[in-house]
Amino acid sequence: MNFIVGEILEELGENYPAWSDHGGLLWKHNFRFRPLTHQISADTDAGEFGILRELCDKESVNFPEKKIKFAQLFNPNPMAGGVNKTKFLNVWLTYLATTKFRIQ
Repeated sequence: MNFIVGEILEELGENYPAWSDHGGLLWKHNFRFRPLTHQISADTDAGEFGILRELCDKESVNFPEKKIKFAQLFNPNPMAGGVNKTKFLNVWLTYLATTKFRIQ
């Protein structure tokens, strides 16, 4: 697994040709994205995944029945809303403040 933490800035509209102009697909929904970290790989940077797991455990320490699962961090749906939105945001903000992979 590889990931980059980033921020979605704005919607670019339907059928924006950024990918298709370079041999990719024409996507219906397109957004401008600003990376906040360099690419992080599970194969080479296991320590970073361990930090994220610890942050998930710490953030949900008072709510064991609603424990944030590590894999949920990589699904954009919880960040869009819901009862755990603040917890997810706290995990990512804390991670961004401490990761060696953040973009300066």
